[in-house]
This record gives sequence, structure tokens and C-alpha cells, in this order.
Amino acid sequence: MIAWIDACHGIGGFRLGFSRAGWPHPVFAFDIHERLVHFYNLKFGGESHVADIFDVVRTPEKWIKEKKVDLVVCGAPCQPFSHANAKRQRDKNPNWEGADPRIYIPFAACELAARLQADFVIENVLGILDYWRGEYFARFLAFCEAHGFAVGWTYMDCSAFGVPSRRRHVLIFGALKKRLAERAGPILELFDRGFGEESEILPFKRETSYLPFRVVSQRHTLGFGQYVVFELFNEENFRLRSFGLREVEFLLGFPPGYTDELPHTLADQALADAFPPPAAEFLGKSLILVGNPPFRES
Repeated sequence: MIAWIDACHGIGGFRLGFSRAGWPHPVFAFDIHERLVHFYNLKFGGESHVADIFDVVRTPEKWIKEKKVDLVVCGAPCQPFSHANAKRQRDKNPNWEGADPRIYIPFAACELAARLQADFVIENVLGILDYWRGEYFARFLAFCEAHGFAVGWTYMDCSAFGVPSRRRHVLIFGALKKRLAERAGPILELFDRGFGEESEILPFKRETSYLPFRVVSQRHTLGFGQYVVFELFNEENFRLRSFGLREVEFLLGFPPGYTDELPHTLADQALADAFPPPAAEFLGKSLILVGNPPFRES
């Protein structure tokens, strides 16, 4: 089975989806937000730690007791790369880019994987690809190459998994070249199939789930609430309304009442940032199915 690390886990979208896919508990989990770590521990039994990923990278032996790690999974904060956030920040300060230290978290996740001799998966928004007019991602690829990784990425439309969201995600896969040569690692066969650098690794296509609603906006400027949807009656008739927390949890694939232990404002933000568990479950099953025999279910 895959020994993995749940880095920058938020409310545990990856953890919940991977659990449904049959993955074991992560060998190490952490987030910098103390309240979210406490929440994660309530949900999953005291597995997480309050830690800054940059501290973990500097002294991984202090944090990670497991001798063998196969995969680092990192839900890096998306706010620095969001097009909407970029516009707001640029209006305030034309020189704002580069001031947010969170832009270096993907680099830290790659370095952590390199130190542990593991593969990595990093999730973020589409904006990471054209940040600094594409120079950021080019530098990130060069950084990964320097640390011995072959890198590929794909786009994931979560509406294909029953999640009524138009938000598309980028999944960046790093396979340690040394492990590829040794025929090891959960991402091995993705590259064996001919997918390599600057490629879409997995198609992630399913028959679209046609739901009677679609999330069309978050934090709507007209004041409709945190989540605004088109509730479709037919092709021509719809109404605009906002969703409550319970509805949002259900629509994103979390159990009803999942965020009850969090303050309302934090739950709103955490759900907006979370990777939907149904999509994480499909990713988890894909990695198990394509992995070489030591990583397959018995």
C-alpha cells in the first residue's frame, strides 16, 4: 500500500476521498492553521500536526518518523494564483506579485518529496500555469528538474464527478526519475504509458453527471451569499439563489454536518478551498489501479 503524506490538508478533502478509495491513513499529515488541524484530528483520529511546510522541509526527520514514503500530496493554497484575487491585489499594488510567501509552497512540496525520495501530487487552480505570465510555472518545472523529477500535469473538471462546480483544478504529478529507473513508485505507469513532461497525464473523464443546479459564483458581488447557483428547471427557466453550509457540504461530496465544529466564516472559506472528495476518490483509485504491483490492492 502507498505510504503518503497529507500536506496543507485544510478540512481533509484528499484524506476523505483517498479513504473512500481504500488508501491507508497518511504516515504524516499537517497544516499551518491550528483550528483546521484540530478539526482534522476530530474527524480522523489525531493524525495531524500544526506545522509550516517550510519548517518540515528544513528538518523532515523531526516530523516524519516513517522511514519510507511513497507520495507527498499537497493541496497548496490557491489564493495567490487565483485570477480574481490577482486582479484585486494588482488594483491595490501593481508590484504585489511575489510578496505572498504561499507562492513558494509548491516548491517546498517538491523539495520535501525529493528529501524523502518520494513522488508528489500538487493540486491548485488554473492560474498557477500563467502566473507571472507563465514564468512562475517555467521556474517551478526547472526546480523540479533540478531535484530529479519528471513532471506532468492534467486538468480536472470536478463536475464530471457529480460536483456542481465550474471550477477546474490543475493536478501536477512529479515522478522521481531514480524511482522510475528502479521500476518503483505510484506514478510509475503513468509515465510508462507515454505521458511525460509537459503532458496531460490522466484524462480524468467520466460521463458527465447532469445535476439540476450548477455553482456559478462564490462571494457574489451582488450580495447573494457565499455560494450562488443556477437552479435549473429546464433549458430556459432557472432561478438564482444562495446555498447554506449543509447544502454546500452535500454538493461538494462531504457528509452533511461535516463542518459543524468550525465557525461559520471559517467553514465557508474552508469549503471554498477544499478539493472535492469525489474527485479525490477517483484520483486515489486511479493511482492504485495504475501503480505497479506493490501499490495495488491485494
